[in-house]
Amino acid sequence: MTVKTLIVPRAGLKLRDPLTGQPVPAEGIVVTGRLSVFWHRLKKSGDVEALQVDDAPASSTIESTAEPLTTDPADATEV
Repeated sequence: MTVKTLIVPRAGLKLRDPLTGQPVPAEGIVVTGRLSVFWHRLKKSGDVEALQVDDAPASSTIESTAEPLTTDPADATEV
């Protein structure tokens, strides 16, 4: 099963998707796969919310190209 994460910027923040360079809309985008360091950094700083979703419209889905940070499932943490 592929993980899908809805990335929603905080109100008033304008940012661009690092893969496409396109602006992220206020309603957010769906990232498929593992989140990149870029998204984790923004989440930690409170600039975006990251919510796991079951289904998302294909038009708002982008692929994450981040490499896994760990190969041991025991080290995995919740998004």
